[in-house]
Amino acid sequence: MSQTQFVLGVPPPTWNDGEEFRIHCGISDGLTRNIEPIGNQFLAYVRRKLNNYSFSDDERIQAEAATEQAEEIILEDSEEETSELLNRDPKDWKEQDHYAVLGLSKYRWKATEEQIKHARMLLFY
Repeated sequence: MSQTQFVLGVPPPTWNDGEEFRIHCGISDGLTRNIEPIGNQFLAYVRRKLNNYSFSDDERIQAEAATEQAEEIILEDSEEETSELLNRDPKDWKEQDHYAVLGLSKYRWKATEEQIKHARMLLFY
């Protein structure tokens, strides 16, 4: 293992040998700012306060709600397969609408991992 050596210059003549460090500037004064009550974190804070939830309670309830919502979306009717989709050549995968092939064109970027996995299993079946 190689070692790197640094050569430090000579300290200025005003340097006191008893000093280990020197303060060049102080800490600036604090500022008073107005904070607007917006955003997801604020909404989560208010939800916890109003319902007297702890962080773990709130996370558990939100996770349960998200899974119920995902299950509802998965159980909805899937899109009909058009003859154009069925006649597509798999070699032309770059030109295909992958969400339409999976039957998720109405969800696009909102599709969850679970929905995509479910659609892929249906596609392979």
